[in-house]
Amino acid sequence: MKCPHCGTENTSAFVCRGCGYPLAGTEAEKSAFVGRQILHASHAEEAQKSIRTARTVLFALGALNILLALAFASDSVGMILSIFIGAAFIVFGTVLPKKPLLFLVIALALLLLLYLADAVVDPGSLFRGLIWKVFCVSALGIAISRVKRTEAHQPR
Repeated sequence: MKCPHCGTENTSAFVCRGCGYPLAGTEAEKSAFVGRQILHASHAEEAQKSIRTARTVLFALGALNILLALAFASDSVGMILSIFIGAAFIVFGTVLPKKPLLFLVIALALLLLLYLADAVVDPGSLFRGLIWKVFCVSALGIAISRVKRTEAHQPR
């Protein structure tokens, strides 16, 4: 029997082995399956948009860290550290599509650690660039949320 949803040939007459479509299900079960597929596609599209935004943010963070280190670093240790952190953000942005949740969480943790360390050294720095900081943390947080939601609704 050929699945009407994905076209996979099935030997079982109950459930499609390709997509899980209830071949022998009631019309309500079949409609519910299609509805879940549409919902998942919508969540996946939102997650992809958030991942693209997060990649842009990570590339911008990396470039800004490197450029500001080269332009304004007062000591070589600070410059090397800022360049390393900037390079890390660029690497996270590059590999983000391979394992989005992992690299988003690591990038957000690094960013928050960077903001915390900066605030410990200079408490006034917490409020400088506050809009940019909120935007970056929000973009990464929203991407994490949407990727998790997409993974939770992943068809099995």
